[in-house]
Amino acid sequence: MGFKLKTRTMFPALVTVQSPLLLSKIGISYSFSIDVATLASSVGAILTVGTASAADTGTSGHKIPFLDGANTWSAKQIISLAATALPVPSQGGVTKTNVAAHFGTTDGSQGWLFFDNYGNSNGPSLAFRSGRGTAAARTATQSGDSLFNFYTMGYGTTVQASFGAVFGSMALENWTDTAQGSAWYFYTNTIGAASITERVRIATGLMVGTTTDPGVGAIAATTTIKSSGPTSGIGYGTGAGGAVTQGTSRTTGVTLDKVAGAITLFAAAPAVGTWVSFTVTNSAVAATDVPIVSFKSGTNTYIGHVTAVAAGSFQISFTSIVGTASDSPVINFAIIKAVAA
Repeated sequence: MGFKLKTRTMFPALVTVQSPLLLSKIGISYSFSIDVATLASSVGAILTVGTASAADTGTSGHKIPFLDGANTWSAKQIISLAATALPVPSQGGVTKTNVAAHFGTTDGSQGWLFFDNYGNSNGPSLAFRSGRGTAAARTATQSGDSLFNFYTMGYGTTVQASFGAVFGSMALENWTDTAQGSAWYFYTNTIGAASITERVRIATGLMVGTTTDPGVGAIAATTTIKSSGPTSGIGYGTGAGGAVTQGTSRTTGVTLDKVAGAITLFAAAPAVGTWVSFTVTNSAVAATDVPIVSFKSGTNTYIGHVTAVAAGSFQISFTSIVGTASDSPVINFAIIKAVAA
């Protein structure tokens, strides 16, 4: 198929044409023809459009890639709704290199980046991979290596982007196929300061204001831990306590390896003002701890307190101040963990 354009010329040799244009003589006139099929093929080769077999999906660069296939980009991609160019990615006035993608939104509007997921209970996932070596020759992650960082930045009076807060993850040991200890950490700036400091780390325990791992499930802090709940407070939960009943006499020792609990005393008639002592064997107690006791119930009125503390035990002494009837009072106790340094 072709489109012809007739023209007259005395010097056809001066006219140069090449495919998809054709020059032919008709009488004393000359005709230019355009081969549409050849033209379409040429355009398709340049723009990578046409049939699926002819399209260069999976490539990029000077050709236009299809977005319904995999594409490899060799340079930073900028996606922006802003009317003007986005500021160069930087931190503290230093330009950041190796930026793979840069996103921006319209000035005066809030930017969003959505990941949709439907029909799968795991939800959308964003994965970060980190290791030593190279992409082609990866080696094991080492203790102290950062696994992930999420930075927030703002601008100061000198108009330079600075870190406001950081949270991320790090390796706690040299990784193998079976040992992959890791932690989350959170950094923020102190009011009136311009340097980020680690505030929280979650490893085997939770550390607030300290980088010393307190152990599995423990919480360590360098400042006070307070409760503002009017009916909650700070204390022990279900599972921390236990109960035991004294046998034989009120001087008979009991064993209860819990940080809190209730001790039911042997049934007896007390003598007012006569002090009695017994030992509570408890592996949860350190010599520096502070056990506290109180009488929960009893027919008579008692007073009592802790008269000795040792590693693995403490002693309770008590007496009746009102009443001599036989009863079995209950003593509540709780251990306050303490140190001497």
